[in-house]
Amino acid sequence: MTELLFVQGTSGLPDDPDPARPRNWWRDGSPLTRWLRPRGFVPLCPEDPYHWTTDLNGWRFWRRWVGKLDSRRDWLVGGRALRWWLVAKGVDARRRRIWCHSHGLQVVLHAAAEWHEEIFCEVLVSFGSPLRADVPWQQALPKIRHWLIVTDERDLVQALGRLGDGAIGSYEDLPEHVEVLQIPHIEHSKLLQDEKYFELLEAFGILRFTAAAYRSVRRPSLSERG
Repeated sequence: MTELLFVQGTSGLPDDPDPARPRNWWRDGSPLTRWLRPRGFVPLCPEDPYHWTTDLNGWRFWRRWVGKLDSRRDWLVGGRALRWWLVAKGVDARRRRIWCHSHGLQVVLHAAAEWHEEIFCEVLVSFGSPLRADVPWQQALPKIRHWLIVTDERDLVQALGRLGDGAIGSYEDLPEHVEVLQIPHIEHSKLLQDEKYFELLEAFGILRFTAAAYRSVRRPSLSERG
């Protein structure tokens, strides 16, 4: 079995812990984890999963107009908590496979940037995650061996999540060991929350990339997807 560390996105820690709720996709027993299990993937430490506040940061861009920065405190502290959680669980870096959603990426990048060893994780797959200039992704990159960015170019939530970072950029700025996979019609959360879309995780090679860090993912045609 391949163990997956799930990192929630914004508002991904609802008060109701029922795994059937869409935002609880990361909890053991959710529709996603039940679909993944027979395919060889299980949550890492399901009895004590990692989580952070999941509060929204980075959106008050107007603070720059008065010489102040927006707070990114939840991402920073969430990243430090992730580092300590990994140390406490004793998970070897070569076995770390992380799936993060939305602004959960900011938490992962903060953790990787401050990681004290050469490798933070073997595989990172981010879903609908805004890449922001005000997060230390350049410092984090050398410590992430394989990174797959899964996105929908029509994902308005992801686009809005980049506002206020003080820069304009694109995925073209990333090095070769980072791969970008565009999947239409998945919007911001469907691959993780909607059972009708789970099969795309397999069809587009995301499961294969996660398990074995293949350099290329498969892009089936619309006719193959049926």
